[in-house]
Amino acid sequence: MKLSIPIIGFTLTVALVASGGIPGTNSTAVLATATAETPALAGVAPIQSEGEQLLQARCAVCHDLGGVAEFQAAYDENSLRELVATMISYGAQVNDAETDILVAYLLGNEQADAAPDFDEAAAANLVNASCTTCHDLTGIERGLYPADEWRETVSRMLGYGLNISDEEFETIVTYLGTSPDTAEADAAEADAAPAFDETAAASLVNASCTTCHDLTGIERGLYPADEWRETVSRMMGYGLNISNEEFETIVTYLGTAPDAVEAVDGDVDDDGYDAAAAEMLLNSACTTCHDLTGITSAPGTFTEADFRETIERMLGHGAAVSNDEIDILVRYLTETYGVQ
Repeated sequence: MKLSIPIIGFTLTVALVASGGIPGTNSTAVLATATAETPALAGVAPIQSEGEQLLQARCAVCHDLGGVAEFQAAYDENSLRELVATMISYGAQVNDAETDILVAYLLGNEQADAAPDFDEAAAANLVNASCTTCHDLTGIERGLYPADEWRETVSRMLGYGLNISDEEFETIVTYLGTSPDTAEADAAEADAAPAFDETAAASLVNASCTTCHDLTGIERGLYPADEWRETVSRMMGYGLNISNEEFETIVTYLGTAPDAVEAVDGDVDDDGYDAAAAEMLLNSACTTCHDLTGITSAPGTFTEADFRETIERMLGHGAAVSNDEIDILVRYLTETYGVQ
């Protein structure tokens, strides 16, 4: 015989087998049959919440699923829990934790409670790390195209070998398809951001860029940050090995004119000596002809007199520095790399 149990939004049909059980199984009592109509866009994986996934996996095997609006109108939390318990008695494989998720979903509460905040910084890093494996970021501008067009583009890149998960795919599309001016400004994060360390950034530029060439043409503020971003991305394609954080530090440093950056408290001595400015002077004055390996690789080797004699000798090779700049360079080199 067949027993039909009408439930709002569902139709459950249970076939009770009197004897002999289900052919090919050990069951002798219950066979649940039904259909699930779950249309999806061709070629597009739907984004499902955990509750929706559970509803499809646990409930659609026996039910023709309707919408959840009927449940929200006709059931409260207690009655929904009773309904799920009834289904468990009919053989539904749902544990206590899954019951909580299903009830929250059917009440319409799950999405608001479970949806994580979109991490803009992580998304930007993912775009940089994923896209620059084959090319630079030319043309990859946030908000330049709507999300649907970015979805087609990133899908095409998957065909060229881009290796990302489904979740990373959605993160990239969401990030690129959102204009920066429509994203929420995170004032708290801006307030908590550490001060930009100019000295460390200058050292990073010197250490990273001089592994292959000198710093000719690498002048701070010479180009806007977007152009430096393209250049540094291209260098990564040539083998530059830096982290995402170091990438952003280099781009920020090179893309900012020196006179547009506020001095960090404590960097300037009472006598006006600025260590960060001294390091920038060293990079601009000395690396036009050579790198700094001879200095940085042997700290504690040279005295103040050694540095002064070397710089004065460089004047004869075309170094363009004034007497005041010589004093600044000698002090910086002595304090940073000299005999202590």
